[in-house]
Amino acid sequence: MIKKVYVENFKCIKDLEIELAPFTIFVGPNGSGKTSILEAIALIDESIGAVKYGDLSKGTIKGLLLNSNIVKFERVETAIREKSSNLMLGFGYELRLSKHEIERLMKTLLEVITAIEEEPDGMTVAKSIKNVCELLKYQQQANIKYIYKENIESGDYEAKLYFGDKKILSIFNAGSVIKININGYLSTEKPIIYLGNHKMIPSFNFYGNIKFVETIKNIITKILGYKVYYISTNRGYTPWFETPHRENWVGKNGEYTLDVFNDLMKPENLEMFAPYEILSREFGIELPWAGYDREENKLSSNYLDPKLKVNLMFPVLGYGSKQLLPIIAQLAYSREGDIILIEEPEISLHPEYQVKLPVLFGKAVQERKQVIITTHSSYLPLSIYKIIEGCEIKGYTRVGEKEYKIKLDPDDIAIYHVTREKKYTEVERLDVDEKGLKGGIPSFIDVERVLLDKMFEER
Repeated sequence: MIKKVYVENFKCIKDLEIELAPFTIFVGPNGSGKTSILEAIALIDESIGAVKYGDLSKGTIKGLLLNSNIVKFERVETAIREKSSNLMLGFGYELRLSKHEIERLMKTLLEVITAIEEEPDGMTVAKSIKNVCELLKYQQQANIKYIYKENIESGDYEAKLYFGDKKILSIFNAGSVIKININGYLSTEKPIIYLGNHKMIPSFNFYGNIKFVETIKNIITKILGYKVYYISTNRGYTPWFETPHRENWVGKNGEYTLDVFNDLMKPENLEMFAPYEILSREFGIELPWAGYDREENKLSSNYLDPKLKVNLMFPVLGYGSKQLLPIIAQLAYSREGDIILIEEPEISLHPEYQVKLPVLFGKAVQERKQVIITTHSSYLPLSIYKIIEGCEIKGYTRVGEKEYKIKLDPDDIAIYHVTREKKYTEVERLDVDEKGLKGGIPSFIDVERVLLDKMFEER
């Protein structure tokens, strides 16, 4: 799980630092920048994935924007604030290292010191690295923060690496001038450190010492070893029949929902699907199923209408329930550590269903999945008290009668009010305590007050 994200000059965002929780909700007016925040998180993850699979086309921000599988831009300048090509576009993240990871990093750093002490300027770098080791020596856990910025037009870049709040290394490249600052020591001579091919993760190379580079990469990719699944507002279409694609993601637009449901129906996945099978019933979808239709030789679907008690296919569902199908499938199919990004899960849902959504997301969070959503609903954030106070779900599933308790701490939930009162995106974290959201949603309150006053005025 990413603890914090940093975004600079991306679309309508000028400069943001956002602390993420296991369950994070972004609520606010249209065009305020909620989707841009989700896109930034997705791009950060995709850069990590590019490292793991050796995809050099996504090694820089420009390459990532042009080649992303999730958030792709046909013209890079449209991703830059005000389309200003002279601005540095930046992304960053903060992670928490365990004691074991700190020890592993320190061991490699000490080996790097031995390797570079005899090189030109090596003693200066070695002294700086020793200072880093002293910072880490007695830490049970530590945060590592990395921020990378790039000028899309010129190719100039800037990278900064922090342990805790202390900046230990920065590299600035402008044309032929390279400046390196290592824990307070500035070098403008022959570069003794350079960034690897994938610049959006810390991959600094000391005099070609690959071991240090690989250790940093391995630690980062391990911590960020999750997958990000992005589900947009364009979901909702469900075909009668579909040729299988063998996907483990429902797709940005829900286009592979039948594939994922088909996989969930395998015997080894039924236990994992059981709580979501119960929750599906709460949204009018009883015993959802997908599998092969022998006549069509394609994937088909089925569910039991909870009131009519007849079997029907997914396309017959109401539009709101169809919107939920890819969300339910992805939440169930994702693994521990994965991040599910969802735009407006409440689309076309009656308030009775909207207030049940926190329970659905709370179950996924309890399974150590991270859920980050945007919403225009007031019912959804106001009903998080259900999962803070604790609730139970129970019912019949394909693996028998099941019962689950769902309870989160207030600290597991972050609600941000996103606005563009001025020119650029701003976020304000709203208070959440043991009773749920304190107060209301600022941009909603004035509208609600006018409507309620009108409702209760004397007639």
